[in-house]
Amino acid sequence: MNAIVKNAPQLPLTKRLKSGTSGDHDSVDNLVMGSRPFESLERYGYFLRLQHRFHGSINALYQDAELNRLLPGLHELPRFAAVEQDLRDIGQDVPTAPAAITRLSTLSWSPLVPDFRRLVRGSWGAFLT
Repeated sequence: MNAIVKNAPQLPLTKRLKSGTSGDHDSVDNLVMGSRPFESLERYGYFLRLQHRFHGSINALYQDAELNRLLPGLHELPRFAAVEQDLRDIGQDVPTAPAAITRLSTLSWSPLVPDFRRLVRGSWGAFLT
């Protein structure tokens, strides 16, 4: 990974972000897929509620003017509405939207990344069993 980081200024921002966070993404992906979210409609509902909480909390960031200046096209990428529609499509109630994360509060997330598994297990244990 050091070779990628050393050459990072030559890569587009999306590639640099992907290479810099691939370990975290892989860890989360393995955790989620290990919980068999597509095994049953019930498990898929747990998965969607987890997605709802996550995407709902970051939804406002997609409309942040400064972030959109730094990351053109960001406003076109939110997934929250799609998650809500998926919940409706499988006949589940859509929960109240979670509290929004602001740009300043995102700084407090960085120490949590290594503890994501523990935090998710505590809040979403039924999904992960």
